[in-house]
Amino acid sequence: MPLNKILADLADQEKPLATGRLAYLSGLSKEEVHLLDQTWSTVEASRRRQVVKKLVDLAEDNTELDFNAFFRRCLQDEEPAIRVMAIEGLWECEDRWLLYGLERLLCCDPGAEVRAAAATALGRFILLGELGKLRPEEAGKLQQALFACLENDREPLLVRRRAIEAVSHLSLPQVTTVIEQAYASLDRPMRVSSLYAMGRNADPRWLPILFQELENDDGEMRYEATHACGERGDPRAAPFLVPLIDDPDPDVQFAAVDSLGKVGGSLALRALRSRLHDPDKWLRQAVANALEELEATRDPFNFEMGS
Repeated sequence: MPLNKILADLADQEKPLATGRLAYLSGLSKEEVHLLDQTWSTVEASRRRQVVKKLVDLAEDNTELDFNAFFRRCLQDEEPAIRVMAIEGLWECEDRWLLYGLERLLCCDPGAEVRAAAATALGRFILLGELGKLRPEEAGKLQQALFACLENDREPLLVRRRAIEAVSHLSLPQVTTVIEQAYASLDRPMRVSSLYAMGRNADPRWLPILFQELENDDGEMRYEATHACGERGDPRAAPFLVPLIDDPDPDVQFAAVDSLGKVGGSLALRALRSRLHDPDKWLRQAVANALEELEATRDPFNFEMGS
């Protein structure tokens, strides 16, 4: 189907968004992107938001669809919400053009929510840099941009939080200091982000703090600490996580189950197996998923774990 026809249909708010037609926006050529440039801005903002949201959902459901060229165009949309959704739609893209585009958005976009989304997405590139998959000058420029952002007191709290979370993959003394300062902050959301960052950071000093926060009266803090323990994958967390399967907060419950599947060890295995017939069907499903992950990653020569 010709792209101009598809775009005309998208512009007509009386017509429903047919999934089959939206799929034609996958894999756009340079000529088709040029046509999109000419017509996209004439589509009503509410309709553009509807289209981009649908494309993000489609891309998540079907990884064979490639809307990167479309989302790249939407990074320049005049609507902040559309720029945010375009960033989210590019969650698998590791192309250098996206790295540079996200850096520009982080530094220059007028929308705080866009800068926050850009910081989150740049965390993926920070990890690539740690793995040696970026050129040193690229990694250095990226780190500089994120540190400048998180050290800027004029930036809204949300943007600085996302910048801290993004740099947390780095094994640098500066990152240790940033996480410590965030944890000591009087701003509760910043403390929440510090726990998230501890889960990503490899420094062993964070484990005692995370274990302590698993008993926090604040459900969100318990949740982030539980999630962080799973991200670290350390079996020493298992004794602290097992009681949280019965946490009064369902989010913490499911995070505990998921994290036990990641930390592994004989205690985690026994605890999960004991809940395979739990009365709550959603918890049973979560336990089954966690056991599947644990079984897939466990050492076949570890006989203790199989007992």
